[in-house]
Amino acid sequence: MRNPHREHAGFTVVETLIAIFILILIGSIGISVFYNSRSTKTLDVVTDGLNFTLELARSDALAGKNASNFGIFVATSSYTYFMGSSYDSSDLNNKTTKIPSGWLLSTSTANGSSAIVFTHLTGNPQSMATVTISNIATPPLKRDLVIGSQGDISVIK
Repeated sequence: MRNPHREHAGFTVVETLIAIFILILIGSIGISVFYNSRSTKTLDVVTDGLNFTLELARSDALAGKNASNFGIFVATSSYTYFMGSSYDSSDLNNKTTKIPSGWLLSTSTANGSSAIVFTHLTGNPQSMATVTISNIATPPLKRDLVIGSQGDISVIK
């Protein structure tokens, strides 16, 4: 027989399982949000770095630095700042920047080259181009940098 004066303390098994389920659900949402924000931040950093390097190549060409053209060569996992009318991989003055693993670069130019070259004193590119930065694991996560005929550089999210 039950003692009516005794209070029951504690949780039932069902209540405990529900609490555990809620904690797991909240944890998985938190991890997902963290991963997405981390990926977006990495995309921002890579985009800013590439945009800065494109602007540097254009400004060096506009300024007439070393009386030369300047450009960016885009590979799948890096981009290289170079001086001259075409990319020479053996040039010791090249400055290569690698992007984090899990990310890809691709380029599309009107002349079919992977190099974007800005012309001496005008800063105009030899060919209009689009550089795409994309995440291998999350394909919708990408950015395009579009280089117009006047050397204008636009970031498309």
